[in-house]
Amino acid sequence: MKRFFTLCTLVMCSLFTLFASEKPDNEAFYLVGDFNGWGTPDSGTSLMLTDEDNDGVYTGSFDIAAGSLNFKVFSKICGWGDSDGYFGYGQLFLFGNEPVNIPLYDSYYSNIEILNWEGGMIDVSIEWVEQPIEQPTGTEYVWRPKLTLSAPQQPHSPTVPEVYAIGNFNNWQLPESNNENGAVKLSQENQFYTGLERRVVAPFEPGVVQIALYVIDPVTHAPMILGIDSPNPFTLYACNDADGIVHRGYKETSGYPLDNVKPKDHAFTINDWKGGTMVIAYDYYYTNGSVIPQNFYVSADDTPLLQLPENLYLVVEEDRNQRIREVNTGYMFGAGIFEYIQGKQTKLTVTSEDSMTPDPANCWGIAETLEEAGLNASNPSVSLPLVKGGKPFSFDFPELGDMFVSLNLLNSEALVRVNFLDNTIHANKVYICGDVENIETGERNGFTAPSEYNREFYDKNFRLTETSEGIFEGTYLVYKRDPEYLDGIDRLSQFRFYTDLLGWSNEASLGSGFADFSCVAVNVANGSVTCPIIKNGLGNWGLSLDDEYNWEANTVHFVVNTKYQTVTLSLADNAVSEIEDDSINDEIWYNLQGIKVEHPSKGMFIHIENGKSKIEYVR
Repeated sequence: MKRFFTLCTLVMCSLFTLFASEKPDNEAFYLVGDFNGWGTPDSGTSLMLTDEDNDGVYTGSFDIAAGSLNFKVFSKICGWGDSDGYFGYGQLFLFGNEPVNIPLYDSYYSNIEILNWEGGMIDVSIEWVEQPIEQPTGTEYVWRPKLTLSAPQQPHSPTVPEVYAIGNFNNWQLPESNNENGAVKLSQENQFYTGLERRVVAPFEPGVVQIALYVIDPVTHAPMILGIDSPNPFTLYACNDADGIVHRGYKETSGYPLDNVKPKDHAFTINDWKGGTMVIAYDYYYTNGSVIPQNFYVSADDTPLLQLPENLYLVVEEDRNQRIREVNTGYMFGAGIFEYIQGKQTKLTVTSEDSMTPDPANCWGIAETLEEAGLNASNPSVSLPLVKGGKPFSFDFPELGDMFVSLNLLNSEALVRVNFLDNTIHANKVYICGDVENIETGERNGFTAPSEYNREFYDKNFRLTETSEGIFEGTYLVYKRDPEYLDGIDRLSQFRFYTDLLGWSNEASLGSGFADFSCVAVNVANGSVTCPIIKNGLGNWGLSLDDEYNWEANTVHFVVNTKYQTVTLSLADNAVSEIEDDSINDEIWYNLQGIKVEHPSKGMFIHIENGKSKIEYVR
């Protein structure tokens, strides 16, 4: 479980205003989650909280079966496409003796997920609370929603484990009965409703600091060491986010049975500690009456502030051909990189210079190569130390795939994930998911979860017709998104396809070549456009009628060719049947924007030949 929760990746929707200057007068709140198949409030299946006695508190009690309890909150009847009234927080535990109060947030945070739900009645209430917010111009009072959850039938919270810090400061001695041997017993500062225990350690002297945690389970009395999988030395940084809020350095880890490890082999090693008080946060899971230690984190108020470069660039080299683009640095602690690569050696270099041959001193890389770290199809994700002037993110891909690199500059770490893509699409059915409406029934999809729960809804309204082997067609109204809360490419009406209804995972998804839940714009004003489909891709397509990301409601004809992995889009009035001609061609060329090219000239192109797609450089 993480103290800093990830971005919501479930829906394509806008941000709700986190604070309101005047108390909102909404009529109800609505709960949407796995208990109703993620049917939005406009579907009529959500759980509703009402203010029956007009005291400003919206309440409801619901009987929910044991299992996953994962949900969002909406403040009005709406769908995913116009959901400016939903909130989220993150993972938590709910115990019968501890009602939980949660400040609700916008889509910057993830869903609300109760990890230990064992079934039964849950009491839910929401009220608008006025609170002071410090601004540069002084104190402002704003309204913000607060969620309260209680469930008396849930088990009570467990006893907190004993936790000691050991390290080079006490020569790695373990605490014993009535003798701590120089270990520091962590005193409780706050108990978080997630089960997270935050404790303060005495100040550490300047120099190299090595720390691991010695944990004793209060039920089984079994000792455990919490440490790092790969104990590479790191610098503990602080970082400003886009709103000017300082986030302190942290690093997470997991537990090991004491009999199998040496604590020093899994220690935090902070090389340039300047001295001062260090804060340690520790979390655990509660299951079947036992406390299961999981992670601990270190942070400190006196850590140096990380100075991010004004701009970051990515130099991509494939088979000695280079291109450069600007990196998205909108992430809280660093940058995210998503790059499609081919079955050849690919090298990614992150630099602060807009140059094909950047100065290595201004580049960021990894301490060891991806091959040395054991990255492969069986181990597709690794976390490595991020080093200025380090080795590039290079890898020899045996087939078409993609690479995602997350640079966490706050704790000097790089997460590298690769997807090896099977180039064959097997589909008995193809469904469309997005801002589309069935012309005959009037049902809107609105990015309804493509799950088994919604199979009847999808089969009746959003299943394309197989007109010939591997060719699926359908005509739908692509309605206009609400422009009030969207800007740029986000205002485009969007969609992607699924071959089965297995949820929001990429297992059955056919998407664009952009990152998960991002959008590639397709201008259909001048006729049909054919775009390559990425198997397992979760990127969307968005339709426009010009280069300014404008779209009005139009009826659109879709043709999905699973053999050649393409989708052809056209306004219904301009629909053409040229897809049948394409299906018998031996080869087709597209540019990287997905537009068909008859005679490719010099540059990078997507080449489909005999049903196999690859990226080629034409000289």
